[in-house]
Amino acid sequence: MPAPTVTVLSYHRIALPSNPDLADSLIDAYPSDFEDQMRYLAAHYNVVSSWDLLRALQEGSARPSRAVVITFDDGYLCFKEAAMPVLRRLGLPVTLFVATHLVGTPGGLFWWGELHRALNRTALPEIDVQGLGTLPLRTAAEKQLAFGRLVPFLERLQQDTADALLHRTVQSCGVPPNQEKYLLDWEDLRELEAEGVAIGPHTRHHPILAQTSPERITSETAGSWFDLRAKLQRPLPLFCYPNGQAHAVNAAAVRAVRAAGLAGAFTTVPGLNVIGRTDPYLMWRIGSSAGESLRHFAIKL
Repeated sequence: MPAPTVTVLSYHRIALPSNPDLADSLIDAYPSDFEDQMRYLAAHYNVVSSWDLLRALQEGSARPSRAVVITFDDGYLCFKEAAMPVLRRLGLPVTLFVATHLVGTPGGLFWWGELHRALNRTALPEIDVQGLGTLPLRTAAEKQLAFGRLVPFLERLQQDTADALLHRTVQSCGVPPNQEKYLLDWEDLRELEAEGVAIGPHTRHHPILAQTSPERITSETAGSWFDLRAKLQRPLPLFCYPNGQAHAVNAAAVRAVRAAGLAGAFTTVPGLNVIGRTDPYLMWRIGSSAGESLRHFAIKL
């Protein structure tokens, strides 16, 4: 018999593409589609917790057949407003990973959010970016194209270089800082934890760990776990690598997660977790695409 597997779903935002400050690329499902997906899971799968998956991998024991884990990254406000009501009604367990230094920061945005907002709101006709040249910004389409080029470019630079280039780029756009609340705060997280949401660390500032110094890798991983233990009653000792793709996770990041005393970690490398084979510190997840049909979602599972 083939070894049992567990599918882990990864989401970021559940929203409609109507917010000019936030990139549509982080929308993984529209609200009505998300509810359809969760109802499908409740009817056809056994939804288990991320801790159930970890125990199965550690012990080599089978979980229920057709087991699925639901996870969310980053801690956008829409998790509480759009996703949680559905999960609550259906009684489905969920894990949420948060970058702790952005929790409760007034007007806080992830680095790509700062970039998207600056590009989308600037009145500049173009911008010069070292390494990419001149990027036109005259139309909404040109702004989206510039954003789509800048994000993967920044992700593959050394973190200090990327931070400096991001700062120069955002500053040059001449856009006032964000004042809106787009991310969950600590009060939100404590309320969610009280409802049974498992909340785990996702670094402090969401850097690309493979492009970061060993010292910062340690401070980001161990620091985020320290922050959660200081703020919450029952933080989940499972980590989530920022970005999570193969180019963003290296051996130093895995070692730092282990050294921080965390029991496992999720990537965003697509695949099924095989009991008895999958490394608990490199667990795989399957992403979703906004607008995909329920049939496609079912086939993907």
